Amino acid sequence: MSIHEEIKDQQKKLKDKDFKTRWNYFWDYYKIHVIIALIAIIAIVSTVRSIVNTKPNAIYAVLLNSGYDASRQDLEKGFIEYAGVDTSEYSCLIDVSSTFDQTSVDQMTLATSQKIMANVAAKEIDALGGDTATFAYYASQDVFTDLTTVFSTQELEAFGDDIFYIDGAYMDYIASDEYQEQVLNGKFDQNNKYAVIAQKAMREGKFDIIPKEEMERPIPIGVILKSSTTLKDAGAYQGDMTPVIGIIGNTTRLDNAKALVEYLHK
Repeated sequence: MSIHEEIKDQQKKLKDKDFKTRWNYFWDYYKIHVIIALIAIIAIVSTVRSIVNTKPNAIYAVLLNSGYDASRQDLEKGFIEYAGVDTSEYSCLIDVSSTFDQTSVDQMTLATSQKIMANVAAKEIDALGGDTATFAYYASQDVFTDLTTVFSTQELEAFGDDIFYIDGAYMDYIASDEYQEQVLNGKFDQNNKYAVIAQKAMREGKFDIIPKEEMERPIPIGVILKSSTTLKDAGAYQGDMTPVIGIIGNTTRLDNAKALVEYLHK
């Protein structure tokens, strides 16, 4: 007997039964479905209520691979004081729990990548930081803004050598039809250094960092936080890791994103 025929048969049997009998039948057969539906409804209501009651963010930043000892509370409290955020009106979110390994596409890395790109697309995230290799990977995805459009010449000079550059010629290449063809069929000009770099990034998850002196058109997109006492005091990026932070290209809170970079560079 098919499922459809079985349902019709059960309906015939229950046609002349009283309410209690029909209710007992319904509960016996569908209680799991009902419980799941109730849990889903509660989750939806809870999420909607949370969204309604949550204050908008003054800043939302993600610091990838910052370490298990990193204190989100210390960083958020310090930034609130540094930027003078009105906490009666705004919240601050500096995520130090997310991890990302560009050389190993496991569930954690995939979930982190999806979360970041979804927030970039939704214009929710303002700044993204990580160890140098991870930052370079996202730099190759063209998510960061040119810092010359945010900081004055004097402000950039104040960072000294703590500037991370990407070659504008590489960014031109990944925006080209030639690169799209490379993505689709894997064919590329092996004499084109940018095509070679792009291929390695696609196949191995590694982006080769070219020295500024060898770039055709160096563009500052990140600030190196190697000597940051702010991060050190918060227990972030301990050991030999050199973190870098950049401002997301479509941020809607540019002033606060700029302030965050300055705060973390202290």
